[in-house]
Amino acid sequence: MEQSNLIYEKAVDLIKKIYHSAEGNQPLGVARIQEAVKKITCNLSAGDSGLISLTAQYSEEDYLWTHSVNVCIFSVLAGLGLEYDTLRLEEVGLAGILHDAGMIKTAHIIQQPQKLTEEEYEQLKEKPFYGAEILDKIHDLDQSVIYIAREHHCYRDIKELPRNEETQNARLNEYTRITRLADIYDVMSHPRSGNRSEERRVGKECRSRWSPDH
Repeated sequence: MEQSNLIYEKAVDLIKKIYHSAEGNQPLGVARIQEAVKKITCNLSAGDSGLISLTAQYSEEDYLWTHSVNVCIFSVLAGLGLEYDTLRLEEVGLAGILHDAGMIKTAHIIQQPQKLTEEEYEQLKEKPFYGAEILDKIHDLDQSVIYIAREHHCYRDIKELPRNEETQNARLNEYTRITRLADIYDVMSHPRSGNRSEERRVGKECRSRWSPDH
């Protein structure tokens, strides 16, 4: 359990530093994030239940950072259930840990107790696009991760891809669905405060907007 705690805490601290650096327009690299995801993937593949139990922790102050790591853990667990190989586990884990980068620009809205104004609500809807902008500053980050961060709140099949290949299309669609479900599961597993219900309303609107019937 001590090793699990160390891996989890280091991942949380790393994500915090990465997002703050991105917000300050500092140059970023993907290697340290990949290494953190590799450690999480390796431990979960070996049956580490300690990491899973740590996802039950909750801190309002650290919600963004722990949520990102939790979604990584749940995404890798889903990949294990789908019998992914190590490469695919690390790919879906990387997408999971970076999926919510845009929250750093909207956290102040989500955490406030009063009902959102229309302007704040519209700003919250831009969260996935803020995330894509932040992730675009990370050197050598695969474009598919940026795409998943932008699309995980939208319920549609992918039509425009970083690489125009049928297998890439299917893989990105699957990773996006896994990230979306892991995101929802973690949000529902913890106390809701502030305007997180409003955040879910944004997701529902996006789903309606991009459904096959529209």
